[in-house]
Amino acid sequence: MRFAASFVALIALVACDGGPGGGGRGVVDSTDTGSAATNDTGRGGSDTGVNDSGAADSGTGHNPCSTTDAIVTDIDATLTTKDSEWLTQIVDSSHDPEMRPDANTLMQGYADKGYAIFYITARGTGIPMTDDRDPQTVTEDWLTEHGFPDVQPSHVMLADGLGAFGNGAESYKAQAIADLQGQGFVFDWGYGNATSDIGAYRDAGMDDSSLFMVGDLAGQDGVTGITNDDAYTQHLPFLSSVSDALCPE
Repeated sequence: MRFAASFVALIALVACDGGPGGGGRGVVDSTDTGSAATNDTGRGGSDTGVNDSGAADSGTGHNPCSTTDAIVTDIDATLTTKDSEWLTQIVDSSHDPEMRPDANTLMQGYADKGYAIFYITARGTGIPMTDDRDPQTVTEDWLTEHGFPDVQPSHVMLADGLGAFGNGAESYKAQAIADLQGQGFVFDWGYGNATSDIGAYRDAGMDDSSLFMVGDLAGQDGVTGITNDDAYTQHLPFLSSVSDALCPE
């Protein structure tokens, strides 16, 4: 059992976004062409995130007027300190991945301003864990335990199979965002650590001025950089420049 878990973990290390460079090797699951995750993997089934009036519903109650404005963020090495934190959790599901300082405070700050938060990760739903939970539940549990807002299946999205990486991760994330845009969400800001994150956000029509890259590639690829030392405590003052999400008329 330990050998099997370690073997799967080794595959998963490659699967998580393809590392900072976001290489070009496609989707691990050959049946997955990079489309957004299905109902069981974070698409939310009948909960589309849109209320009866047609306005997007963030689902947390922090903004009862249900604005469509939204934030998108990667998880591994973006909200956590490094990709290997997920690898360790695969081998030992009791492991608590280290969070970047104030990552939860940042996302809660956006939620308090009325933004819906979407967590779109290249983690795979088909990776066996060492306890009785599945990767979707493990991911949601970590977000909840660390005080992140909007933690619900329709807002936490994982890729199919063993995950996506490189160009496959970019395609998967871009499609997931496009699907949400089709539901009426407008993405104002995006956070990631890999070029595949930035590529996905650009593919979805987001402007470079609204994108942030954290970690080793901070300052590269023409978007705003947040260094490891700065993330996210030094970045929090940025929230004061962000307007509240507007309610529909």
